[in-house]
Amino acid sequence: MMVTILIIISRKQIFSKCMARWFYIPLFTALIYCVFFQLNNFLFGWLEFSSGVNWVFLPSGLRLLLVLLWGPWASIGISIGSAWLSFAYYPFNNEIDFLVTGLISGASPLLARFIAEHLFKWDVGLSSKSPLVLFKLALMFALISSTLHQIWFSWMGRSEDFLKGIFVMFTGDIFGTLLLLYAFKIILFLADTIQDKKPLI
Repeated sequence: MMVTILIIISRKQIFSKCMARWFYIPLFTALIYCVFFQLNNFLFGWLEFSSGVNWVFLPSGLRLLLVLLWGPWASIGISIGSAWLSFAYYPFNNEIDFLVTGLISGASPLLARFIAEHLFKWDVGLSSKSPLVLFKLALMFALISSTLHQIWFSWMGRSEDFLKGIFVMFTGDIFGTLLLLYAFKIILFLADTIQDKKPLI
C-alpha cells in the first residue's frame, strides 16, 4: 500500500516545486519512515539483535527508495524521522546521539547514491532496466549504513561486538532494501503495463 502511494506521488508530481522541496517532501518522508519503523517492529521485532539492530529492517530499504525518488530533500526527512524515533525509543540517550543517529540514517543512502552516480557512473534510477545495478547499489548502501551506524554505536557504548553488529545490520539492511526496491520496481512495471494497455478515448 505504501509503495503504491509512493508511485502515485512520484508519477503525478502532486507537490508544487517550492513547497515540496522545503516542507512536504521532508515531512512526508519523516512520517512514512516512522510508520515503516513501527511496521518493522510489529513484523520483525522478534528478530532484533541489539538496540537499533535487526536481522530484517524494512525502513532501510525505504530510506534508499525515498532518496532515489527525491534526493537530499528525502534525506532531510529521514534524518528528522530517525532522530525522533531515537528520542522516542531511547529517551535516556543524549541529544547528540539522537542527532548523529538521524544524520547517519539520512546521509547513508544519499552517499550511496552519490558514489554510484558520480564515481561508478551507474544508472540508479528506479526506471533502470538493470536489476543488477539496483542490487549492487543495495549492497553498497547496506555496507555504508551498517558500518557508519556501528562506528557510532560502538563510540557511544551501544554495541558490544562491532564486527558482529556490522554483519547483522548489513544483513537486515540488505534484506529490507532488496525487498522494497524490487517490490517498487514490480509495481512500477505493472503500472506501466496497465497504462500501455489502457484504451484510447
